[in-house]
Amino acid sequence: MALPLSVLGFFYHETQFLNQFLLSFRDPYLVDLEYSLFGFQPSLVFSERFSSYWMVELMNLAYFSYFLITAGFCLYLFFYNQRKLERSVFIIVASFLLFYVFFLIFPAAGPQFFYEDGHTSLPEGGFFQSAVNLIQLLGDGPTAAFPSSHVAIALIVMHLSYMHARPVFYVILPISILLCFSTVYIKAHYVVDVLAAFVAAPVVFKTSIILWEILKKNGVKTHSESGVSIREVKSYDDLSDFIMLPLRLHKDHDSWTPPLLLDEWKLFDPEKNPAFGHCSTIRLLALKNDEVVGRVAGIIHHEYNKQQNENYARFAFMEVPDSFEVFSSLMQSVETWARTNGCNGLVGPFGFSDKDPQGFVIEGFEQPAIMFTNGNFPYLPEMTERYGFQQFKRLFQYKLPVNEQIINQLTPFAERALRNGKFVAKEFTRTKDIKPYVNTVFELINETYSNIYGFSEVTKQEADDFANRFLPLLDPRLIKMVFDESGKLAAFVVAMPNLAQGLKKSGGKILPFGWFHLLMASKRSKELVLLLGAIREDMRNRGADAILGEYLIKSALKLGFTNMDSHLILEDNIKMRREIERLKDFSLYKRYSIYYKPL
Repeated sequence: MALPLSVLGFFYHETQFLNQFLLSFRDPYLVDLEYSLFGFQPSLVFSERFSSYWMVELMNLAYFSYFLITAGFCLYLFFYNQRKLERSVFIIVASFLLFYVFFLIFPAAGPQFFYEDGHTSLPEGGFFQSAVNLIQLLGDGPTAAFPSSHVAIALIVMHLSYMHARPVFYVILPISILLCFSTVYIKAHYVVDVLAAFVAAPVVFKTSIILWEILKKNGVKTHSESGVSIREVKSYDDLSDFIMLPLRLHKDHDSWTPPLLLDEWKLFDPEKNPAFGHCSTIRLLALKNDEVVGRVAGIIHHEYNKQQNENYARFAFMEVPDSFEVFSSLMQSVETWARTNGCNGLVGPFGFSDKDPQGFVIEGFEQPAIMFTNGNFPYLPEMTERYGFQQFKRLFQYKLPVNEQIINQLTPFAERALRNGKFVAKEFTRTKDIKPYVNTVFELINETYSNIYGFSEVTKQEADDFANRFLPLLDPRLIKMVFDESGKLAAFVVAMPNLAQGLKKSGGKILPFGWFHLLMASKRSKELVLLLGAIREDMRNRGADAILGEYLIKSALKLGFTNMDSHLILEDNIKMRREIERLKDFSLYKRYSIYYKPL
């Protein structure tokens, strides 16, 4: 890997002897373009306007540092992340060579060679100016000006370091910013060369990745064949692989909906997710031929086990290709970890709480997955049962129409409840008006969810975290509350538009334009998703449910929704299922299963 990097300078030097076979220098066109854009030649004026000794040294330091960027990045990977080294070196070398090829097609000498000597002199500097002069004397020639490969390669290395060597990124970032100015300051490039580099860098980077994938696909093996190996997530890069793997595995899976990646980074980061504070957790990656092919998390919720007088571990967030070898390797590792921690059973898929995606789909695979639910392939439940798990808990998912007929069905019960039960319904139009009720809502959840499988008491920190994660996504008009005559919260319901289409179009990303897809999905979605709801035990069977249903469906109808998704309901949650099934035209369209295996 060091060899191709070391000869790049030689190939660069050769371009000046090859770059006018097809065309003469294109500098006059670049100069005319700059005059049309700026009315003057920036590379000639820049150093005249800012000619102090320290400015000269700063610009030359930035230009000189460019030659250390690639070497420093590769050395960091060599010592701290060798798994990413070979691919990164290939991308860097391929990017250089792609630029060299372009320089032969579009030759440009650059200001320092195109203009006469009187226009190319620079103010006097010191050590770094002398160092840059020496480098230019040894290697620079009238070639490779447009686009600026200095800037483009710095951007590519900066992007690679952001992904695989974050400490290096923070060093490269200021150097790259200064480099954009220094290449013009020392007259190595025109401003249009720098601007073109910002366009060329992502194109060349993507082309280099495609070349890498083609070589691997056609049988160029970078490592010897081996079986599946399991590695615990320890580094930033491991966590990145853990989070990004599902997007690769489900690339062509139409019924899968990606999660919001920003939320995933918080969910799986021990420093940002308070659940790590009371859960023992292990995050595992499966690798084959040095490529990440699977993942799973093991979780032991100590408080829940204590409350339920059980000693189970959980497996969650399982993602594997159609390979029982990968599946069993991950599951064996989770089992070993669970036994080491004294557990006598393993259940899953089940996350930190019942708010995380739970259960594998066992019926309705062809139906699109909504937010916060699993959208697994059919082979996953098959592998789970083949491995020795048995179905433990089942969950149902319903669809309901949103229409006047359902409102008419609910209205008599709602009016009677408001009149006789002395309830007061509260609606919202602003998010800030909901915030004072967040803790009250979670207190009611803790009170009413205690008998639901997998539920553990939500702490204040977790409630605040949940509110911070989801409240900005909610439409306050789809949150309804009912209070008793003393002003105490008796019931509530929270719903939101199904953002699945926006998540698919954005790939789960907020930037650069994912926010727009999510915004459009929130405005265009015709499906409402029930997220949370609860009725105080002493208020049940008094019509509070009818009030919530009527007010919610009226708002949904006014906002243009045509149907509603129940989200996941446990099979043995008979009361909630009856609430759904007594309404007209409901459909049970998906079933999920949580599995259990003794250890």
